[in-house]
Amino acid sequence: LVNYPRKAVIRCWLCVSTDKDVHVHQLLTKNDRRSVRSEPHDLVVDAKNNFTAVFEGLNIIHAVTKGKKEYLESLHKKKCHIISGYTLDPHICPFDEKDLKNELKAMEKNKAVLFFEAFDFETHEKLCETFSNQIKNSKNVMTNPLKISRQSHKNGSVNGGTEVLLFVEKVTRDIKIRFFEIDETGKECWEDSAILEDLWHQVGIAFRTPRYKDVSVEEDRKVYFQLIRESDGSCSNKMEFYYQPDYRNQSNYAEPVVGKKRRIEEEMYRLESNDFNSNLEAPMDNILLKDVYLPMPKEVGSSSLSGILEDTFGSNSVHGSQQIEDWELPSDLASDCVTSDKKSELKTFVDSSLAEINNKKGGSENYKLDSCLFRCISGSFSPDVFYEILNTVKIENINVQSWKNVYSKTPLHMTIEQGKLEFIEPLLNAGFNVNAVDVNHNSALHLALLYDVKPPITALLKSFGADLAISNYDGEMPIHMGCRLRSISHLNFLVAESEVNCQNKKTGDTPLHIAAKYGYKDVAEILLK
Repeated sequence: LVNYPRKAVIRCWLCVSTDKDVHVHQLLTKNDRRSVRSEPHDLVVDAKNNFTAVFEGLNIIHAVTKGKKEYLESLHKKKCHIISGYTLDPHICPFDEKDLKNELKAMEKNKAVLFFEAFDFETHEKLCETFSNQIKNSKNVMTNPLKISRQSHKNGSVNGGTEVLLFVEKVTRDIKIRFFEIDETGKECWEDSAILEDLWHQVGIAFRTPRYKDVSVEEDRKVYFQLIRESDGSCSNKMEFYYQPDYRNQSNYAEPVVGKKRRIEEEMYRLESNDFNSNLEAPMDNILLKDVYLPMPKEVGSSSLSGILEDTFGSNSVHGSQQIEDWELPSDLASDCVTSDKKSELKTFVDSSLAEINNKKGGSENYKLDSCLFRCISGSFSPDVFYEILNTVKIENINVQSWKNVYSKTPLHMTIEQGKLEFIEPLLNAGFNVNAVDVNHNSALHLALLYDVKPPITALLKSFGADLAISNYDGEMPIHMGCRLRSISHLNFLVAESEVNCQNKKTGDTPLHIAAKYGYKDVAEILLK
């Protein structure tokens, strides 16, 4: 109590709302002699206690009113007392049993407020009144606090439609799942509602994520979601969710053709050069194509390697994604061993082929290096061609960040998958992004663990800035994958460089959880050190 110098009494009642409509439930407390005391509850305030009233040990006792007249009498008494003022006048309002029953039937029994009154201690004059915040029945499904305990997925596609399962405190269908994003200034910049599919025994929810506002993003976007009860606007705790890019939405995506043969125009793929054997001319029609996919080629400046790619792929294969099984490059040039004389022949061959193709294309000097680099990694060309391409990249300062196939794999990913580990460091030195992720959101470090490369390779990737906190679509960071795969040779390095208690974004498991789940005692010992 403020701004009042004299001794006063603070009284507390239980009401339904701020309209002072009294509640049928009982507000009880225990007095000094352990007996139960009902409403009203009075406390004296003065200068000795700084005019502060502390109501301790109050309990709301739920009244089961069906067929019990004593609750009607108690309700009438409380109503008369509040209207009377400090002293009860039982005759101030008439007792009408029918009206009280109707009032009791319509009463909101799972919500209440505390009503406080202040009176002068001597004169009993009423000074002021106020109400507490609303109190809700935490055990009732319509008013209990909303809480999300666990989620099945912490990431999904930007296209939406990812099925997510939740464990929650009891809810009804009067619920919606709200997704929202918070920008750098702390303001909401996007929101949408998920599609509620199923509610299981009031504690399980199945829903599908909404489509993200921008499906062409190239990196993860962190958003949040929460439950909202539409009847009273109550909100649950917020949970993190990561929208991950879909390679099919990228501008350089070309739809793959699976398991088909394609006739390639003979004019564009005939190798002609008077500097070589006249038998070199070889029609390229009816070549069998494998189901191995390559990226949308990127056009760059001219180079000595351009003819190889033009003669191999041609303009009609810009949207193709297959790997040619039999490419009739002269055997001495396609071999693994290329001498200096043969390198000279290769350049002569390439230059003459480029000139021929440029004539047919109207003088264009552009060529496609990225597809040729993928061929080198798959073993189609000599390693010398691989190093020649990287040399060209450095000399012409070519941006290689978009060099990906339709599975979003970079040459670095392919090098690890193909076991061409000697190519890793040259690719990193050429500027390829060590943290680029494929369609499964695996980085080069994920693949290094998956294919169990030697520990110096993982150390090399880390020295070039490999991010150990990147999660794939299974929610696994490299340390989670290392524990699951029991990669003992890598774990000491991963434990030293990673946050050992980081959680899987999908399951919430820490590395130690994973070790315990699979019974890997040796993994657990490394983690506990």
